[in-house]
This record gives sequence, C-alpha cells and structure tokens, in this order.
Amino acid sequence: MRVLLVNVIDISSNVESQAPPLGLAYLASFLRRKVSEIEVKIIDRNIHECTRQFRPNLVGLSTVSQNWGQAERLARYFKQNGAVVVVGGHHVSALPHKLSPEMDIGVIGEGEETFCELVKVFQEHGLDRRFLGDIKGIAYHDDRGQITVTLPRGFIFDLDTI
Repeated sequence: MRVLLVNVIDISSNVESQAPPLGLAYLASFLRRKVSEIEVKIIDRNIHECTRQFRPNLVGLSTVSQNWGQAERLARYFKQNGAVVVVGGHHVSALPHKLSPEMDIGVIGEGEETFCELVKVFQEHGLDRRFLGDIKGIAYHDDRGQITVTLPRGFIFDLDTI
C-alpha cells in the first residue's frame, strides 16, 4: 500500500516553506513501525508529478485554515485519481463539520494513532464506512452524506512512543 502525505502549504511563502513538516515526519515514522507492507512518501511541492510516479492508494493532507481552499482542490484532484483522501491539521480539528465532500475522512487532534488505525482498516476493508464509527478522533461522511464525528481520542502523553 502506498501512502502519500502532503504538507499543504503556500510554497511562495517563506514562513510556510522554510521549516520541514515535522508532524508528517512523526506520522510517517509511526506508520512505518506499526503497519506492514506500506510505502510512505512526504511532499509539499511537485504534487502532480509525484502522484503520477508514486500512484498513492491513500493520501493524507495536512493543512491549516489559510490553506483550506488549496486542500479542497488537492483533495478533488486525488479523488479523481482514485485515492482515498484523509485530511488532518488545525482547521479540521477545530471545525470537523466543515469536512468537504472531496475529503473522505478528517483526523481530529493528534494524528499518529488515529491515522495508523485508519490505514490498517483501509488495508483490510477499503473505505467501508461500517468500520469507521469505532475509530476515535475522526469525522467522515456517512452513507447519507452527513458528517459523523466519532468520540475523541486522548492525547499521547508518552511522546517516545511516536
């Protein structure tokens, strides 16, 4: 399974593009340790070219509020290319009911354990919504198109685990 993690930034902004995406690096490291048969790639530019070469099954978008529109456009692009789209970051964590139709799932709060659980469910069952309701800390579109928010996931207190 191929997972593409995209840091949705304005690459013309020095503030947004000068620091590496440490949150996505933690996420990738955690996935590589906990999930078998997985390839993980992190990008923030050359998205279309990378998508054609890598052909992800699942895409994780990390975004903040000022880049939400860009995340929606990217989600639409990835959906058209057959990938499941998961979005995380401050915006969806604060406003999970704003999850766009192009975005299959939103991760609320810390993403390492939640995203890992999502990847494992996806490996076994695909995007079968019957298995999403038990995953803590997500928002998703149910079979009627309504947004469902699951119970919150607790914080990770032992940071050495990630």
